[in-house]
Order: sequence, then structure tokens, then C-alpha cells
Amino acid sequence: MIKGRFLILLLLIIFSMVLLIGSPLIAHSQVTLDIGNGSGIPGSSDNLVTINLGNLNDKVKGISVDVCDVDNYLTCTGCDITGRTSGFNCIPSELANGCVRVILLSFSGDSIEEGNGPIFTLKCDVSGGAPSSGCVTLTPENETVFNEFGHSLFAALDTGQFCFLIRGDVYPPDNPVCGDGVVNTYDVQEEINFITGMVDPSDCQVIRADVPNGTPPYCDIPDGEITIFDALVIINKALGKANCCGY
Repeated sequence: MIKGRFLILLLLIIFSMVLLIGSPLIAHSQVTLDIGNGSGIPGSSDNLVTINLGNLNDKVKGISVDVCDVDNYLTCTGCDITGRTSGFNCIPSELANGCVRVILLSFSGDSIEEGNGPIFTLKCDVSGGAPSSGCVTLTPENETVFNEFGHSLFAALDTGQFCFLIRGDVYPPDNPVCGDGVVNTYDVQEEINFITGMVDPSDCQVIRADVPNGTPPYCDIPDGEITIFDALVIINKALGKANCCGY
């Protein structure tokens, strides 16, 4: 914990020094920071939210941004870099107001090349007290972006959403996202409709319909396909039998 706080303090000092050096000139170029969407069941861990950067005209040396959900259902303590940010350090720090502050910086002086795409992915735990349906807005705040010369760049910000779900809860198709908070025979029928090709699932339904297979505590991770094995798990959930929907 002490080591982690020291790293965060060191990164903040480096950020301040770079901005002080570059402060006489403010770059007029614009970049975009786009918070992606995520989803997870209450009480789950390591749910992913990807942040994208659009910097078509400038190389980017470092970024600091707070990602906030109003009701503080998410705790994000992990951060993975992407191919665009190879060699960078991504340090998340939970704040008292429920936001997570992310500092993205390279100690070796690397820059993010011009382009558009993901720069890091947050790993977030969902509170057990989170609702079983609905979404919250993920808002970027207090952003700082500077280019290879240490000049601040104006950042246009796009919000994302994190949706709470119950695996197997696929019906109705839009409520306003999908599901109604319970798993019953309507969900079983809708799952069969997906498998037989009678209904094309929405993005929200795909996430809920692809459930962990097996029998607790031996549950596999979702395999990316909606099959009869998923339907069998959802049937057990609807009947109140042991199932892997909550894993």
C-alpha cells in the first residue's frame, strides 16, 4: 500500500513538472477521451471498462483522468495497458468521492502515437448492493492530457455506461436495456429462440444469454456462444435449482 501511494505521488510530481515546463504554450489541438461501456452482475469482480483516445494530430505523453459513477457501485483497482500504450504505467487510485483517478505515463519517455483506439482497460468490482438491472453513467472528470512537448491539449470527453445484470435474464428485450430482474419461463423461451435462430439477440441479451456452464462450484467462464448448454443452466435458474448464473 505504501509503495502504491509512493508511485502515485511520484507520478503526480512528474505530471506537475511537465505541465509547468509546458505551461507557457497551450496547444490548440483537440483530442477525445471516450469512456467505453461495461456490464457485470452485483458482487462480481474484474469487469472491464475500456478507455479510448483519439489523437489524430498529436503524440500524447501522458494522461490523468477521473472516471466517476454517481452511485459509487464500482471499485476499479486494476488497469491494463493496450498495444497503443506499450511501455506505459497505468496507475488507478480510488478517491473518497467514488471516482477512480487513472494516471497513464511512461517513465522511459514514450509517447502514444497519433491515431484512435483503446489506451487502457479498467478492472472494476461491482458492489453486492448494486441493482440487478439498469445502468449508471460513467463520467470522465478532471482530465489532463499533454503532448510530447509538455503542452496541454484540449480534451473532448464522451461518457460511457455500466449496466447491471442477472445472467440468464434476457426477457423482455428492452426494459429499457433488457431483462426484468428475474429469471423465469419467459427467459427460457427467449433463450431457445436465440439458439434456434428465431430471434436475433441484442448486445445486452448476448451478455446475459451466454452464461457460465457447469454445476456449482465447478462453473466455466462464458465461452462467447449461446448454446443448449446455456439454456440448461437458465432452466435450472428458473426452477430454483443449483446453477452457475451467479458465477
